[in-house]
Amino acid sequence: MAGPVEALGTFVAVLFTLAVYSFTYKENPWSRLAEHVFVGSAVGVGIALSFDWLLKTYRKWSVDPTKHLFFWLAILFGLLYYFYFSKRYFWLYRFPLSVGVGTGLGLAVSRLVKTEFVDQIRATAGLAWYV
Repeated sequence: MAGPVEALGTFVAVLFTLAVYSFTYKENPWSRLAEHVFVGSAVGVGIALSFDWLLKTYRKWSVDPTKHLFFWLAILFGLLYYFYFSKRYFWLYRFPLSVGVGTGLGLAVSRLVKTEFVDQIRATAGLAWYV
């Protein structure tokens, strides 16, 4: 027999399921509440699992802080994205954005040049060696 906590959890799950299905009739505050609670809890679980994974994986790095320079650089770039919301420091937001766009373009263009030009020229010429 289920205890009171399991019964309460089942009852809440049934209520949220009905709230989600009520959206098929008409959009209402209950369906919006269920949607927001679902998205919020999913994001919370994702963040908690990510931090748990980070702590388990990188705990051994805490002895030598020079080994995780790129880790701290990624955190810094991630935090610089929040300057989007500041009028005064908006210019700082452009640095991680430009690095991300530049990296993506560099990787995409290099792959495009190889697949669209080099591989086709090699196939046309019948060359067996790699460029």
